[in-house]
Amino acid sequence: GLDGEMTGGGRDPAKRPGYMFYQLVQIGAAFRDDVGEYSLFSSDIGYDEWDEEPEAMAVHGMTKERILAAPRAQVVDAKLQQWFEQQGIRKAVPVGWGVSGFDMPYARRYLPEASRFLSMRSVYLTGVAFTIAEIAGHSFNAVKGASKKYAERELRQRFSKQPSWHDAGYDAIAALMAWEYFKKILVVRETHDHL
Repeated sequence: GLDGEMTGGGRDPAKRPGYMFYQLVQIGAAFRDDVGEYSLFSSDIGYDEWDEEPEAMAVHGMTKERILAAPRAQVVDAKLQQWFEQQGIRKAVPVGWGVSGFDMPYARRYLPEASRFLSMRSVYLTGVAFTIAEIAGHSFNAVKGASKKYAERELRQRFSKQPSWHDAGYDAIAALMAWEYFKKILVVRETHDHL
């Protein structure tokens, strides 16, 4: 699972993507090993100055003081790289709601060494939810909401974690739980003749 919190997400008037001028201020990564054990990495990321969108800052609630006090990107990059190595990860496929189009460009820009452990492929949960919604005849919001409720319940039961949406660590592990939920409800027909 991978999630980031940023100081903004839109494009500037020159149509440059957000990761070129907004900053990654929190990173969360969650890993589930082959025996079902979970590990979590989460860290704020600090800067001396940054660009921001008030709407984005209101979503995650990171204050100026918290960003100024946080470890700098190079330090977090080294710690995340070490965490990947400790988990035995050589190349992970990130799982998340906006992971491929939104989170990954920020991670690659601000955490380049740790990003070497992340595949270019990803599990984009938004696409999975849209597919399930179309097949099941439900709205996207209903499908996403059900997966988030499942994640909340599992995180409470397994780790005594209370909901903390828009905290990168919580969102990263919740993404793994949502993926677990989707895999449980997907109906797979015989595919061997089609592969």
